[in-house]
Amino acid sequence: MLLINPANAEYGGTLSRFTPLSLPMSIGCLVAQLKSHGHEAKIIDEEVGKLTWENLDEAVEGLPRPYVFGITVLTAQVARTFELSALLKAKYPDCTVVVGGYHATAVPEEQLSVDTIDFVVRGEGERTLLALYEAIRGGAKDFSHIDGLSFRKDGQIAHTPEAPLIKDLDVLPPFPYGLFVDMLKKTKSRSSYDWGFIMTSRGCPYKCSYC
Repeated sequence: MLLINPANAEYGGTLSRFTPLSLPMSIGCLVAQLKSHGHEAKIIDEEVGKLTWENLDEAVEGLPRPYVFGITVLTAQVARTFELSALLKAKYPDCTVVVGGYHATAVPEEQLSVDTIDFVVRGEGERTLLALYEAIRGGAKDFSHIDGLSFRKDGQIAHTPEAPLIKDLDVLPPFPYGLFVDMLKKTKSRSSYDWGFIMTSRGCPYKCSYC
């Protein structure tokens, strides 16, 4: 599986001197979970290298077909997410496109109104995405048993029950810093991460109407 952090432009410009480039923690945690269960998984961070028609084949090299792509979505990245999903489906028509993250969790119907997006993972993604990926690889046609998932079924958008929060974060695998080091080397990026970034909490248990 290829996990993608979309960006409208590569990180840089005047503000780059004052704003450190943070690690995309979400896709890092997800790829670590997939790899810890024996699945091939890679990352692309568009902050340091754009994904294009020309470099897609290189990005998915070594991954099993049909390809499965995962895109994390913040509100500022929605337009780029739609562009990427169209690019991926045009390049590999038999691929599966999964989106997740804060924005996708808040408005899964919006994401699934785009026909190049197949699934929305809502809330914490580690367990839901792993279950979805293994179901896809196993040839499943029914995904209603996977909590925290939204998808199209019989022309309608279906939502499974909310997945429970992961109470003990120590059950999750270590963050894969090495994969990001390798990606920077491969893309020959002039940017570098601030390796001091950490996560001290996860998400929010509330459902305030304004959020």
